[in-house]
Amino acid sequence: MFGLVFSLTLGWPAPGAAHVLQSDGTVGVRLHVDPGDEPMVGQSSTFMLEFQGHHAGFPLDRCDCQLVLFLDGKPVFTRALPTDATSAATIAHVFDQAGVYRAEVAGTPRPGADFKPFRVAFEVRVLPDASAPGPVWWWARQYGWHKSHQWLAK
Repeated sequence: MFGLVFSLTLGWPAPGAAHVLQSDGTVGVRLHVDPGDEPMVGQSSTFMLEFQGHHAGFPLDRCDCQLVLFLDGKPVFTRALPTDATSAATIAHVFDQAGVYRAEVAGTPRPGADFKPFRVAFEVRVLPDASAPGPVWWWARQYGWHKSHQWLAK
């Protein structure tokens, strides 16, 4: 009951509040999705992944890391992360369907790396196209469909 009252009186958290660091062991990952944490069907979205390790930076060049997007439990997009960056990576994607996606980031160490395999997950809500007919678009904006990526249990 308290949660219902809290939600009704204070509303949803701001999208920026969702940029939490998710960690598994000694590796942490922060996710941001452009544009404005409100990906939309038919528009290019950029996943920005910031990594943190127990040392300064994170050795992406020593990690077999990938981003997998799931919809309804099925993988719909898989991409290996570029290894030419020190502790951040970006990947572009165009969604073809609105819904709640699970964005999973996983990595295994290459020889010489000093971290253990990791896996973290985020929730990403994709809005319908702005030209979609009916009240769905209005509802999504008014009631926070777009308040995105919160951590999901593994």
